[in-house]
Amino acid sequence: MNQRLVAQSGTFVIPSTLAKPVDQILSDYPNPKEALVKFVLTTSKLRERAMLELYTMNVTYYSLFPGLDGLARSMGYESEYSWYFNPHTMKRNAGY
Repeated sequence: MNQRLVAQSGTFVIPSTLAKPVDQILSDYPNPKEALVKFVLTTSKLRERAMLELYTMNVTYYSLFPGLDGLARSMGYESEYSWYFNPHTMKRNAGY
C-alpha cells in the first residue's frame, strides 16, 4: 500500500470502467448535477485559524504526507508559528 494512503486512512472511489472519463460516467447518474459539489474558499482569510485548528487535532503535513517532504513542510509551519502566542498579534493563545 502507498505510505500516504495508509497515513491518511484514505478511501477512493474506483470507477467500474476506465474506458469512459469521469464526467461521462456521472452523466449516467439520475441527477448528475448533484453528484459533485465544488467549494471555493478564500484561503488567505482562513489559513491562520484553519492551520491552528488542524494542528491542534494533530493533522499536520507530516501526518498526511509521511516522509522527508511532509516533515520539511511541518517544520516550516512550526518555524512560522508559535503555539504559546500568536506572532502576528503577540497575544497568548488560549489553552497554551
